[in-house]
Amino acid sequence: MVALGAARTKMIASNIKLNQAYTPSQKNARSRAKKALEVFRQKRLPNPISLIEKGNHFQDRNPSLVHVVRHYELTDVEDDRFETYKLSIEEFLEFFKLHSLQIEKDKDKVMLFNPSTYKRRQADDSEAKPKVVESLRNTVNFVQSSFLALDFDNGQVSPDDFIRLFGRKAPKSNRLSFIIMNTSSRSKEEPNRFRVVIPYTCPATSIEEHKRAYWLMVQELELHGFHKTIQGLDTTSQSPITSFHLPCRVPGQEDYWLFQAHSMRQDEVMCYGLEPRAIPLEINEDRVVFSASLIDQTEDFPQHLIDGVLSSNPLANQKRHPTVWKIAMELNRLRYHGKKMSFYKFCSTMRSLRPGDRKVAKHVKWAIDRSEKYRWFK
Repeated sequence: MVALGAARTKMIASNIKLNQAYTPSQKNARSRAKKALEVFRQKRLPNPISLIEKGNHFQDRNPSLVHVVRHYELTDVEDDRFETYKLSIEEFLEFFKLHSLQIEKDKDKVMLFNPSTYKRRQADDSEAKPKVVESLRNTVNFVQSSFLALDFDNGQVSPDDFIRLFGRKAPKSNRLSFIIMNTSSRSKEEPNRFRVVIPYTCPATSIEEHKRAYWLMVQELELHGFHKTIQGLDTTSQSPITSFHLPCRVPGQEDYWLFQAHSMRQDEVMCYGLEPRAIPLEINEDRVVFSASLIDQTEDFPQHLIDGVLSSNPLANQKRHPTVWKIAMELNRLRYHGKKMSFYKFCSTMRSLRPGDRKVAKHVKWAIDRSEKYRWFK
């Protein structure tokens, strides 16, 4: 992949006005970023992925791969305007980083990204048909989404607040894997305009799963004191077919450029990424926050949660440790949803994973020791 040194991240002076032409240093920086993206594109996927009914290669549900769609304008209709990339976690992070280093004065010239993949329409040459007027990016062609994109429109949640609540220094029970970046309209007057990309540990295969992930994040922010009316979240983020402009540097607004990655290594994403299939069905717009009575009525709720995790993260040879730790983290998070999870109940639930399997028991013991070390149940 393309190596990015510290020198390449130093761009332009802060006194440049938007109506001025690009300086020689800005032109060089733009040229380097475009060349890096071109090398990246040719190395990964030079041609868009075509999805067909037979041999559907999007259904491998590999948590180490992320699919992202890039296109040119919000009004794009034709299939060939949409470029689909199949990336590892490291490549996914670099994809956004390379775009964020580009310098662009005009927002309309910035390309867009989309969290979902779509079923390509097959042309029928036997009959003459009118030009396609409906975009590929619609619910009918939706196949799956690989991550959640949150668009904050200058509410009371700041980038520092989000990093403090869910970043690498947050308590392990709250930690998330995410990329946080600026929007082109972030400025001194509106510093809380930013976007967050949270990868899934496995794709969301329905629009409802993607929406539940969005409302789960609304709930998490509410539990930390930010009511949904002041969060500033754009409600269109809940739709998996919504596209967003890629990050970039804006001349004159360099102080408000933002790009950070938290817990974005492959093993960290397995532990701290969102699990769409494990989110309870009760999470929706009408009922954002869990009620204690709702969970108490479901005696096997911990087992329901475990089944959701195991459905996409089996206890295979190379995945025992991240899967066991994922289950431990989800059980710990129940404390924030009104569920009284005692240390005894936590230990008994963890030890119920494959009783008699010594290899799994070793990882279970490690997770229990960590729960005592971090004082989860004190």
